[in-house]
Amino acid sequence: MIQPLATALPLMVTVGNHEIDSSANRELDMTGGDSGGECGVATLKRFPYLGSSVEKMWYSFDYGSVHVVMLSSEHPSTPQVAFFQNDLASVNRSATPWVLALLHRPPFASVSKNSNISNELAAAWHPVFVEAGVDMVRKMQWLRCPV
Repeated sequence: MIQPLATALPLMVTVGNHEIDSSANRELDMTGGDSGGECGVATLKRFPYLGSSVEKMWYSFDYGSVHVVMLSSEHPSTPQVAFFQNDLASVNRSATPWVLALLHRPPFASVSKNSNISNELAAAWHPVFVEAGVDMVRKMQWLRCPV
């Protein structure tokens, strides 16, 4: 389904609750289940740049003058914060002045179906984003293209 788009434009993805259900998944911990037990292996095989393991599916890349960091709202924040800080330490903000962070679930939301998760994400990430001078934080969602 994504091949026409993926062969015409760069397609970078981040992991969400429909790609991975694991003991690390916050939704699984909170409700006893999420979306059917997906293991993340199929997503990792289709998009190998996500990482080398379903336990570490976050990465970064540069696109023009923007440094993009794709994070996982489905994995614990602690190892990602370490990755994020090390990653940004190597970014030349003169050549790449803009930093964009993306997650599947919104870390900042006034109303959310998963407000406990959003609150947890905001508590973990907000001080890190402020300290790093992140320019924009965005929730990932499907790109809907006209057929």
